[in-house]
Amino acid sequence: MGVLGPNVLLLGMAIGMAMVTLVASNDNLRVAYQWNQIDYEFPGGNDDRAEAIRSGAYVPENVIPVGLEVYKKRLFLTLPRWKPGIPASLAYININGDKIQQNMPMLELSAVNQLPSGQASNLGGTKHSGQAPLNVSPVRCCCCCKVFHQEGPEAFSAPQSSAPLITHLSSLGRRTPRLSEKDDDRLYVADFEKLLQLAQTSDRQQQQQQQESSAQSSRSRREGPELDKKRASPSRRHRQPVASRWPDHTTTQSPKLRPYPSWNAHRQMGDEEAPEIVSPFRIRADRCGRLWVLDTGVSDLLGETKVLAPTSLLVYDLHNDNLLRRFKFPADHIKESSFYANIAVEDTDCDDTFAYAADLGAPGLVVYSWKLQESWRVQHHFFHPDPLAGNYTITGISFQWDDGLFGIALSRPQSDGFATLYFHPLSSTNEFSVSTRILRNQTLATSDKIYREFKVLGSRGPNGQAGVAFLDQKTGVIFYALPNLNAVTCWKTSNRAYTIKSLGRVYMSVTDMVFPNDVKVDDESNLWVLSDRLHQYMYSSLDPKDVNFRILTATVKDAIENTACDTKIKPLPDIITNLGDILRPSTTTVPPKTKSAASSVLTSLAVLAVAALAKLLL
Repeated sequence: MGVLGPNVLLLGMAIGMAMVTLVASNDNLRVAYQWNQIDYEFPGGNDDRAEAIRSGAYVPENVIPVGLEVYKKRLFLTLPRWKPGIPASLAYININGDKIQQNMPMLELSAVNQLPSGQASNLGGTKHSGQAPLNVSPVRCCCCCKVFHQEGPEAFSAPQSSAPLITHLSSLGRRTPRLSEKDDDRLYVADFEKLLQLAQTSDRQQQQQQQESSAQSSRSRREGPELDKKRASPSRRHRQPVASRWPDHTTTQSPKLRPYPSWNAHRQMGDEEAPEIVSPFRIRADRCGRLWVLDTGVSDLLGETKVLAPTSLLVYDLHNDNLLRRFKFPADHIKESSFYANIAVEDTDCDDTFAYAADLGAPGLVVYSWKLQESWRVQHHFFHPDPLAGNYTITGISFQWDDGLFGIALSRPQSDGFATLYFHPLSSTNEFSVSTRILRNQTLATSDKIYREFKVLGSRGPNGQAGVAFLDQKTGVIFYALPNLNAVTCWKTSNRAYTIKSLGRVYMSVTDMVFPNDVKVDDESNLWVLSDRLHQYMYSSLDPKDVNFRILTATVKDAIENTACDTKIKPLPDIITNLGDILRPSTTTVPPKTKSAASSVLTSLAVLAVAALAKLLL
């Protein structure tokens, strides 16, 4: 075998064990709350609830959470009035109740997206196959003349609005094409697929594991805890989250929601009269104790759309829940296809705060000054969608969206006192940035001299369309929600490169991360992610017997551990960095000191292998 044979063998073992450790340490989020359907705490209890259902004021299957925020011990959810029967469009839960089970096993990734062609999977009560669905007939939308597809008698009704999110549904039940790993530009998706396959477990294996677990529990009761501890395998121990790894939140698993700030704020006296809060999409709590609510003012977006009020910013005092200010967007901010879907707040100075609202329908950015109580609209080509990135396939449902500016995230103030705004259109795989020094200057921001002030950072690769983004200012890490991949990824802003390789995989699952729709980090450095199966809600139906909405959480530290975003990643050992020099054939005529060199290399590799094995077993 020669001197280098054992070296290569040991090195392969060490790297292999390190990779196993890496995979076992990923996906550190766990489900904190989950709902089949959203329910409320009605003031009159069950009687009021029954009356609301009877009158149509509350239609449980029409309520969907799309945005979240966490401030102190309250978790807020937006529930926009996209369909009839939404009694309150902004609500919250108190983060208290029964203690979360700290030894809850990590949720396994299911194989919904990996079914062979032709094998049906049950999605929201409607069966979709790996091929194009049967009994597909075109339905023409009378208002926007786009052709929708429906599946037999269970088809959804075509929306009666040309709102940006209500776009053409091309087909149902088609799988995302598998990408070649030989193509460097597609390694991102291929890597996700490999990790997904690695994490999947067949039904037979799951049953076997349950039987083994049951038998092991019986033996443990007979033989004592010490023997049970010895039998536990390293892989099983890695699947059990350590109590200290999770934020110490509590939950009742599926708590009822309380309207914010009160029931009266959501009460609509007539069909044409707007309540205080109509239909918010995204919200943001700033460090000054204010809740910024971006209210679209639109009701029944997926049906007979009604504009009850102009798009507005509502700002509440979170100390007493009083409405501090309502700012209605000027008429020239509202274009024919405008839909303001996201908000970011630059709150370095509580008296001189700036809010940024993203218009994904008529791509643009509105800047609002708290001090001046004025706003202005910024235009740029980078706000527009990429025509080649409008295809989506999620759990067998394929559709096209042409949405523009959506994801916006703010850094901490830079050396000049201004933050950096990172942004991207929804239907795009590229990331961009601009200094708020440009945006906060009304004269400059609305001129035609700012084009080169906007920077192109790079691309997330195929299927890398990102929805919302949020930047944790303590670590400088941005978290992205990737609906096409049912995943959350991250990027460290201190990294000069923005490429596929520089992005970290935080969490991926075709069970509990189906359509991640919002991402936030609270003031205690906990990451929160909302997944809500939005595509099924819009284009199919949600099964009330299935869990449809989940909120997952972890500390930021645990979420980015062993990813490209890990702030404590150490450089590779010299033995790996200099591997090329070690393996390169010598060109000198002087015989090498084979014995001493080989001994040194073998010793280093042995130490590396033992270290990797020790880390795996911990």
